[in-house]
Amino acid sequence: MKQSDKFKKYLFFIIFIPILLFILSINSHARADNSLDDTYNVNFPAGTMFKGILPHNLSTAYNNVNDKVELIIPVDIQIGDVICIPKDSKLIGSIIRLGRAQQGKNGFFEIVFNSLKLPDNQELNILAHVWTKDGTGVFGGEFTDRVGYKKVPHSILGIGSVVQLIPDGPRKMGKDTEILTGSEWILVLDKELKINIIKDY
Repeated sequence: MKQSDKFKKYLFFIIFIPILLFILSINSHARADNSLDDTYNVNFPAGTMFKGILPHNLSTAYNNVNDKVELIIPVDIQIGDVICIPKDSKLIGSIIRLGRAQQGKNGFFEIVFNSLKLPDNQELNILAHVWTKDGTGVFGGEFTDRVGYKKVPHSILGIGSVVQLIPDGPRKMGKDTEILTGSEWILVLDKELKINIIKDY
């Protein structure tokens, strides 16, 4: 009888335990597959535009090259019902070129953005520039008006001689370019941005 009990225990360990381990391994694998199903990638192609709010002043009078610049994303960026970039995320960059106001030209600066910081402190690498009307991404830098005029005589058929005033002389002193807190900027991606999204059930 004792030998029979030992034999039964032996069969239990030989047959049942491997089956149990096999079942556990299948369940573990299934959970891993499900975890993969809980995430997916969202791609924002180059050329995508984001709106950001400047939380501090910028000026060619006191800022310098390499100074940090931040923009705050004012609303959730969603695809369907999924929030891809939460409200209050930060677009972080720096001034790469800056010129002070000088005779004949206003001050200017150019900024490049290279980081997206989410509210949970996760940071993603990006490459983006600020959209401007002239397409250069540069703020300011306009040539100033000249200080005076010169008279240039012309002869117009049927009218006779006329005098035209043409801007002349040295240009006026340039002004500093300043961007105030609360200004809205449009950022343009220069390369694709990939974000891994975790589904929130």
